[in-house]
Amino acid sequence: MTFLGSLIGTDVPGLFLMFTNEGVSFGLYDIARSLTIPGWGVIITLLIESVYMIAVGIERWLISMRPSISAISTRIRTLRWLCRPV
Repeated sequence: MTFLGSLIGTDVPGLFLMFTNEGVSFGLYDIARSLTIPGWGVIITLLIESVYMIAVGIERWLISMRPSISAISTRIRTLRWLCRPV
């Protein structure tokens, strides 16, 4: 509603283009074709940040799993020690 309200209040031709089949196209090819050098820089920067964020998440998950694996092995050793024949 806010988007339509802003179009009606400020840009009547924008409202006309929104409801016609011609005008603005939102396909990936059209967006990529219309990007300038700063736009491509932003896209590449965001992709690099996304890959880095996923790598950090996987690393933190693996690090957080390490103590639980160690705790399980310690429990198993303790149970074997307690259940050993006397």
